[in-house]
Amino acid sequence: MSREILLIHGTRGLPKPARRHWPNSFISYLEGVFGITPKILEWSGNVYVKDRAKAAQDVFNFACALRRLNPETELILIGYSHGGNVAIEAINKLSAETDYPVESITLITIATPIRPIYQLKTSVKLHLNAYNRLDFMQIFGQIGTGTKIKDVGIRRFKGAENREAKRFVGHLYMHSNKKFWQRHIVDFFEEGAKSQ
Repeated sequence: MSREILLIHGTRGLPKPARRHWPNSFISYLEGVFGITPKILEWSGNVYVKDRAKAAQDVFNFACALRRLNPETELILIGYSHGGNVAIEAINKLSAETDYPVESITLITIATPIRPIYQLKTSVKLHLNAYNRLDFMQIFGQIGTGTKIKDVGIRRFKGAENREAKRFVGHLYMHSNKKFWQRHIVDFFEEGAKSQ
C-alpha cells in the first residue's frame, strides 16, 4: 500500500512561505521515518475561521484527487497548531460529502488548540495528538469561537491517543523538533509495527 503525507502549518503573524515552517532537515527526517517525501499545504495562515475553512477545502480537494489516482493510498495528515484544526475540518467534510474512507486516514495533531467547532465527527484509523501543558500559545489559541473559559486549558482530544511532552518544547518548535517527534510520535508507530 502506498502512502501520502500532507503537512499543514498553523496560523502565523507574518506572511511567509509554508516551507519555512518545515525546515529541509526536518523534511529529510520525515522521509527517513515514513519512507516518502511529504507534501506541504500552502495556505494563508490567517487567524480567521474562514481562512481555515478555505485551507480545509484545499485538503479536501487533495484527498479527493489522491483517491481518484489511487484508491488504496493511505493518507497521513500532520497538522501543527491550527493546522490540526484545518485537518479535522477537512476530515469532517470528507465524511459528510463523499464516500471517502476516512477510517483509513491517520491524523497527527501537534500543539493544536482544542475548540468546540474543531472536533472529529467520525472515526479515523488513528488520531495521535501531541501536546505540552505549558504551551501558552495552545491556551490562547483556544480563546474565541465558542470556547468557554473553563475549557481553555483542555489539551486532550476525545478519542485520540494523547501524548503529553514531559519536557517543555516551545510552541514554535514542537512540530519540527526531531527529539520531540522521537519521544512522542515516532515511538508510537514503532510500537504499533512491533505488535503486528
